[in-house]
Amino acid sequence: MKTIPNSLKNFFVFLFFVFTTISFSQTTDTFTASGSWTVPAGVTSVTVEIWGAGGGGGGSNTNAAGGSGGGSGAYVSKTMTVTPLTNYTFTIGTGGAGGAAGSATGGNGGDSTINFGGLMTAGGGNGGARNAGAVGTGGAASGGTTNTNGNSGIAGGASGGNGGNAPNGGTGGTGSTNAAGNPGNTPGAGGGGGERGGGNQPGGNGARGEIRFTYTIPGLSNDNCSGAIPLTLNTSCSYSTYTTVGATASTTPSTPPVPGCASYSGGDVWFSFVVPANGEVTVDTQTGGMTDSGMAWYTGTCGALTLLECDDDDSANGLMSSITRTGLTPGTTIYVRVWEFGNDNQGTFGICATSPGPCTTPGSQATGFTAGTITSNSFPATFSGTANSYLVIRSTSATPPTQPVNGVIYTAANIGTLGAGLTVVQDGTSTSIAGTGLTGNTRYYYYIYAYNNTGCSGGPLYNTSGPLTGNAVTCPATPSPVTTSSTLTSINFSWPSSLGGGINAVTYQLQVTTDAGYTANVAGSPFTINDPTTTYNLTGLTANTTYYYRIRANNGCWSTYTTGIATTGYCTFASTTSTYWISNFSTTGGSTNINRNSTYSAGGYGNYSATDIVTQVLGQSFNFSTTTSSGSHGINIYVDWNNDLDFNDAGELVYASGAYVSSTTGTITIPGGTTVGNHRMRVVANYLDTNPSACGSYSYTEAEDYTINVLAPAACAGTPNAGTTTTTPNTGWPGSNYTVSATGYSIASNLTFQWQFSTDAGATWTNAGAATSTYSNYSATAPASGIVHWRLVVTCTNSSNTATSTTGIFTTMAVSNVVTGCPNVVSGGLGLNGADPLAINCTASSTCVDLEATYLDLGETTNYIVEPIAYNPPFAFNGLANPVSVNTDDVWSPIVPLPFDFCFFGNTYNQCVIGSNGILSFNTSLAGSSSGYSFSNNIPISGDGRLVENSIFGVFHDINPGVGGQVGWELITLPTGCRALVASWSDVPMFDENSILYTGMMVLYENSNIIEVYIKEKNIDNFGAGTWNDGNAIVGIQNATGTLASVAPGRNGLDPNWSATNEAWRFVPNGNSIASIKWYEGPTATGPVLGTNDILNVCPTATTTYTAEITYTLCDGRTIKETDTTTVTVNGAKTWNGSVSTDWNVANNWTPVGVPTAMDCVVIADTANDPIISGTNYNGLGLNLTVNNNATLTVTPNNDLTITDWVNINTTGDLVLQNSASLIQIDNDVNQGTMHMTRTANIRKLDYVYWSSPVTSFASSAISPGTPTSYIYKWTPTIPTNTNFFGNWASGNETMALGKGYIVRGPDSFTATLAPFNAVFAGTPNNGIITTPISRGTWNGGTYSTGVSTTLGTNDDDNWNLIGNPYPSAVRAIDFLTLNTNIDGFIKIWTHGTLPSTAIADPFYNNYVYNYTPGDYITYNSSGTSSGPGVFNGNIAAGQGFFVLMKHTSLAASENVTFNNSMRSSTYDNAQFFRTSNENGRIWLDLVASNGSNIRNLVAYTDGASNDRDRLYDAITDEKLNLNLYSLIGETPMTIQGRTLPFDQNDRVPMGVKIPQDGNYSIAIGVVDGFFTDENQEIYLEDKATNVIHNLREAPYNFTSVAGNHANRFILRYTNETLGNDDVISDEANLWVISSDILSVKSTKNTIQSVRAFDVLGRHLAYYPNVDGYEVPLNTIQKNNAGLIIQVTLSNGTVVSKKAIY
Repeated sequence: MKTIPNSLKNFFVFLFFVFTTISFSQTTDTFTASGSWTVPAGVTSVTVEIWGAGGGGGGSNTNAAGGSGGGSGAYVSKTMTVTPLTNYTFTIGTGGAGGAAGSATGGNGGDSTINFGGLMTAGGGNGGARNAGAVGTGGAASGGTTNTNGNSGIAGGASGGNGGNAPNGGTGGTGSTNAAGNPGNTPGAGGGGGERGGGNQPGGNGARGEIRFTYTIPGLSNDNCSGAIPLTLNTSCSYSTYTTVGATASTTPSTPPVPGCASYSGGDVWFSFVVPANGEVTVDTQTGGMTDSGMAWYTGTCGALTLLECDDDDSANGLMSSITRTGLTPGTTIYVRVWEFGNDNQGTFGICATSPGPCTTPGSQATGFTAGTITSNSFPATFSGTANSYLVIRSTSATPPTQPVNGVIYTAANIGTLGAGLTVVQDGTSTSIAGTGLTGNTRYYYYIYAYNNTGCSGGPLYNTSGPLTGNAVTCPATPSPVTTSSTLTSINFSWPSSLGGGINAVTYQLQVTTDAGYTANVAGSPFTINDPTTTYNLTGLTANTTYYYRIRANNGCWSTYTTGIATTGYCTFASTTSTYWISNFSTTGGSTNINRNSTYSAGGYGNYSATDIVTQVLGQSFNFSTTTSSGSHGINIYVDWNNDLDFNDAGELVYASGAYVSSTTGTITIPGGTTVGNHRMRVVANYLDTNPSACGSYSYTEAEDYTINVLAPAACAGTPNAGTTTTTPNTGWPGSNYTVSATGYSIASNLTFQWQFSTDAGATWTNAGAATSTYSNYSATAPASGIVHWRLVVTCTNSSNTATSTTGIFTTMAVSNVVTGCPNVVSGGLGLNGADPLAINCTASSTCVDLEATYLDLGETTNYIVEPIAYNPPFAFNGLANPVSVNTDDVWSPIVPLPFDFCFFGNTYNQCVIGSNGILSFNTSLAGSSSGYSFSNNIPISGDGRLVENSIFGVFHDINPGVGGQVGWELITLPTGCRALVASWSDVPMFDENSILYTGMMVLYENSNIIEVYIKEKNIDNFGAGTWNDGNAIVGIQNATGTLASVAPGRNGLDPNWSATNEAWRFVPNGNSIASIKWYEGPTATGPVLGTNDILNVCPTATTTYTAEITYTLCDGRTIKETDTTTVTVNGAKTWNGSVSTDWNVANNWTPVGVPTAMDCVVIADTANDPIISGTNYNGLGLNLTVNNNATLTVTPNNDLTITDWVNINTTGDLVLQNSASLIQIDNDVNQGTMHMTRTANIRKLDYVYWSSPVTSFASSAISPGTPTSYIYKWTPTIPTNTNFFGNWASGNETMALGKGYIVRGPDSFTATLAPFNAVFAGTPNNGIITTPISRGTWNGGTYSTGVSTTLGTNDDDNWNLIGNPYPSAVRAIDFLTLNTNIDGFIKIWTHGTLPSTAIADPFYNNYVYNYTPGDYITYNSSGTSSGPGVFNGNIAAGQGFFVLMKHTSLAASENVTFNNSMRSSTYDNAQFFRTSNENGRIWLDLVASNGSNIRNLVAYTDGASNDRDRLYDAITDEKLNLNLYSLIGETPMTIQGRTLPFDQNDRVPMGVKIPQDGNYSIAIGVVDGFFTDENQEIYLEDKATNVIHNLREAPYNFTSVAGNHANRFILRYTNETLGNDDVISDEANLWVISSDILSVKSTKNTIQSVRAFDVLGRHLAYYPNVDGYEVPLNTIQKNNAGLIIQVTLSNGTVVSKKAIY
């Protein structure tokens, strides 16, 4: 901020002896002192003028003999061509001093010189002589184009002579009469002489020299941004000179944003620089003709600039400007704007631009490690070195850390990366180590690494040689605290071990004396104790004596002492005066009583404990009375209930008068748990203290000791009473101590007392310690968090009856982690206090992380909670702008205006008053009146003149600003922008003891209505032995009626006295919540809403910023929002940039460059070019895939995307799979987001398409919105109400179950003409293992009437299940069938080829007019497709539903089929045709009726098939087909039959037909493949009804048949020879012995009945009876490469023998 007014600017410029004048196009820079000058940019011609200094005038000491005038300086000028920015140094002569009064000649003027194309010299004039002596001559001129010598002065006479006039310069000083001579005028004139008149007179001083540079500045090239002059970045500053002379306000190409500082008024010039790689630049300016500048930086382009920063005078060069920025974007052009402050003194200036160069590695490590004085907790040291910084690491290990990594600055947060157990001691330039905070008796190692990071970039760079090291063992810790326990003749000392780190052995020295100077030792002192012993019992001491002790530890060096005092017996009491005493103390109600009348006891202490005894039973009471000799006293009575020889324990002050009284009475109750026997009682009366102490020496006081004899109570009976349990205090910090106590419990013998606690609100209870036979309070420690319930269980052992007390509750306080009372939110990783989570690699098993928003969870101000907070006052305690209670005590301030509404207990205020004693009230009627100070109540309270209603107390106690300190208030604006009222009391003395000071503060926050109280220091006001105002003090608030208050725990008026330092409390409105939270994805609160809880779990797949937004609804109805962002960084991904095209397969479209592989995480970013996977059968790859918001990845038809792990599609992102495109995944990961997959089917209106959803949560009605939902079905496999539980169709209008099939009719808008229909599935792509329920009935007894149709039911009609491919990619059918052995080995797929017709028979499950033909199902298994090659390629397309037949032999009637990712592959293309090997051969035969209807059957010779029933190679036919052609395996009709290889042309395949009506039919070859494509391989059909063998190669076979099922009418065969079934040659040709890993026998014609095996010697080796199959393994034959004879008996009785080697 400027503090120099403009009117003074030119004055200060003059003081700098340089100024600039501007005359249109010419500029003259004038210098009046030696220095240098730089030719401005653009200037090529300069005229230099110089003047030597004038000589001084002579003095005079003679009347009428004045001193002669001094000569002037010479004048020299030259005009010369110059080079811009050339620097010239010059000397300016100093004027000669005038001659002293009457006694001296004037001094000579100095020469002025400059080397300007040669040395130019303007000589100085000589001084004039005194008393009319010789005149001063002018100086000599040389070296210029114009050289004019100076003029001589005038001789003195009746008056002093005039000084010489300077050529083209100043006039000479005039001589004087009867006065001193006058000085010469600048530049260069001589001084005048003086003349004596009534006294000696001096001559006048000669004028100084001068130099002027005159030049013409061409039009400024950098007057606008577009002409900005590039600045060269150097590592050190080298100023170049420029000027603002002639500069105007910038308007081209547009007016830039106003700078906003340094009084910008136009006249600016422009520069620019390009940000270097380190992103750090400084631009500094230097004075020239201009001495006060402004500077602004801009980003963008000259036509669209954005202000980055503006500076006034941050340069070290006076009022010049300087800007330094780090973190700039490398390669960015920054524009620099410079102007003169106020634009009223344009001129030259210097400018430089610097950027630190790269750091270098230090040449050596530090040296010279020197340890300092080592203590128990410090190990200081020094070292030296040449690096500019040092990293000092401390460890307890002799193993050095790992070498620090260049570029990393180490802190406590990351030092663990260099090794375990390391501590960063310091990191900077210091070569001194304080080394504090250490553990005693521990060896510490320092490791010091030199590095460079100052004034350079790219650092820190560490020296890689081994670190400088040093180590030492610390002294042992001071033994503290020392605990003492005394008897009358002994003191037992105990202390914690000082062994510490255990490096060296430790001994202790304990000294005990009878004097405070530790000179009078007791016998044997000092004592030596060796650790681990940490106790010492000192015996043989004198009773009732005070002893002084000190103890220290040694491990080779000594610790400091711990000192203390211990007393044998009870503490002593004494009085220094004998004026006042206790005249009588007596008791009543005991079985024995006291009645002591006495006078003053010697020394103020009377011990009557041996003679005066009151006796009472445990738990019972007795009465007492006390009188004093005269006057009124404070009276206290103490009892040592636990016989520990002191009166300090809780409950041992049994009576306190609390005021001055002359006599008093009362009752003393013996507490439960007190031991039976004698207990010391002390009665104290003090004339000067209402609260007298039990020990010590005082005036006007006396103490008397007595004995209470406690008797055992009577035995218990019945059920005891457990009383009421309380905790004191009932709140506390973690680890703090508190007491659990009970009152009202039974007092009797034979009782046990057991304390119990619960941490789950009483659900379970745990014993605290063991049961005791006497009552005692329980000392507990606060847990880390939570609430603890306590109770006392009392048991009478005589009756075994137990009672339980009421419950007492203790609450552990937690420091709030919200750092400000302003409405705010801080977001970050869970538990990281606002820091971002650690970066995650995209290949991690999970990128999920918990985020946390920490904020003020505010409520309405109807009530409050109070919470402890970190001590962090938002403002200074002293120097507040508005002082109150100045030198005045106990007053209310004038009204304090609030600039904001403050809500307090449901009311709104904009004014308050502040009281002297730490109170603020909204009752403004108190303004200016007296405030109270003395109080003895808690709040809330109504009608109390001190504890006034509607007030904030913090800390309210009696302090006295009338004698010192400051009280004041100020309205502040915090960095967050919210405002607050601060009221502060700084170093205010306590009222009674002025040396005790109080400092505290209240803060009232705008909008949040939070109140904070900060207590820097609060003590108890002690005076002598008393406590002023009973030490009462309050931290709390109460409402306008005094009926509701909120008080900090332990801080109410009548709570035990307390003191505090650096304590803070926050009162938070806790009515109905006014805060709500939302999490957004993105850097602003405009992205998708992710959650509304404080903690949010996110699983980003790319670096993502999240925004937490808190909305507060304020008491005046306004809402405010606070936001904060946190970023989860995910590293290692390939990110789409689309810089070249939309083609996925272009390397430069990705960052880093390269098309993703299966090892890359893939991120699709929002770019202008969305990526497309296109081409022909192209397969895009990735480890995982993230599609960001607003981005789309498209896969075109017949192309694939294979992702190993998961797919995550953000809310507004999309993955589009066009028809026949696939998404394949390898691992069983969970996907997120919504994709769109299109499946296209060519259908008519009445066609049904079998669908399955490739995405989650997709409604079946969304497949075809144009289809009424009544035409959507699913198949129910078994229905209990149907005959034999046959299945039927049911409504399928629902969310599609995974892996389940649905059928949907064409849209109403379609016709009988085929048209493409597109179904678009939108949802999360399915992935991983998917199980789909299937079920069956139990009927397996053949055909039956269903009762609803003329078509019979079969034993399979309660076994069919409609399922579907659940994936967005093809599934290989054989893989699916192989895995799921609980279904038959084929699938049926609906082709919707035939429209419904009345000619088609009813299905078994209903009776319809129009029916679809079951012939439109194709059947597929490992043998092929029943419809022929090319129709179905074996890959179940995405979205395809299909039927499977659950096997009758499955273990349960309800099971699952399983889909998994192994069934998926990019090679499973929907557009590819099924291909077979030429080793196989397949025949599809068609049965064709005269009306053109037809049915097809497949016989396939294929690897893996046998001539028996094979699950994966054979498929049963649909027996309900009214037109059917089938083959037979035994009696089972098959639509597909697999036959064994190798092919035997003698093979026979029985065939049957089902004929719907009498008529003509034909059987023809539909298609063949494999070896049947060889035309030489004949195919015959034998009609057993007509005994015709027909060659199907030549023509279809035509035949006539009646309606019905004709099994075995036909035989498919491959020769036309008639051979008998018993033909041995045929049998032998169709029998093989296969010798491989397992010896086996296979027959391709007749079944095998039995097999015998013999060796070559005819020995019988094995027998396999009852084979009844086409193949049998000979498992019991061991392989030994021996010859074997295998004898096979076939079902036709033929016996065939084969030889084999096995």
